[in-house]
Amino acid sequence: MKNLSKAMLLLVAGLALLFASAASAQNYPPPAGWNLDLAPGLLPAQQQYTNYSTTFTGTGTPTTVTFLFRNDPGYTAFDDASVVDTTTSSSNMLANPGFETGDLTGWTYLNQYGVLFAGVVCPGCNGLSPRTGSYAWVDGATQGYDAISQVIPTTLGDLYTIDFWQAWINTNNVAMTNFSQVSTNGDTTDTYGNGIDTLVYVGPAPPPGIPEPATLLLLGSGLVGLVGYGWRRNR
Repeated sequence: MKNLSKAMLLLVAGLALLFASAASAQNYPPPAGWNLDLAPGLLPAQQQYTNYSTTFTGTGTPTTVTFLFRNDPGYTAFDDASVVDTTTSSSNMLANPGFETGDLTGWTYLNQYGVLFAGVVCPGCNGLSPRTGSYAWVDGATQGYDAISQVIPTTLGDLYTIDFWQAWINTNNVAMTNFSQVSTNGDTTDTYGNGIDTLVYVGPAPPPGIPEPATLLLLGSGLVGLVGYGWRRNR
């Protein structure tokens, strides 16, 4: 159990009612169909920003680029994302790529599992600082995934490159050496699991299993994330 005040526990209990479809999220794997999955690659040193990238070919229709996050024992910081048309050497097609508006302007937030410790835009929190600027996306989604996405125009046949920087921290000191889609250490209910991963999806819509959130779900997950922003993950 996390070390929460009674008021926080009551708040979380109340907000949990908003997550009717995922009131007891437990060790959910990501949906299939990703363009990039960091698992089972080696984890870099903690709090060290590392660059990742992938490519896709344009279909001539608007394309949804979605980033999914999970970090059972700690938090992941995501910053300085970009999508460029390498065929035409375009500029970055993502709006607010470094979250420097201080919020998710330009992005859509998705939380199909109703995970606790959902992501928030913050000016360095939970031991993680932005790579550049004043803000980053910091995500501690537990035993499941939440996500952020944007829709961009794409040209049929053009090659696009997705690029982002990411750092992580393990605030519960769980033994981990690799990214992992799910928790494999026997802890499948709380923040002592060893699941940590980031995936990238590209398609005409968010990936299967990542529906657009209902208003109450979006509000509730955001509030839980804001409460989680100040928590350390310890018993």
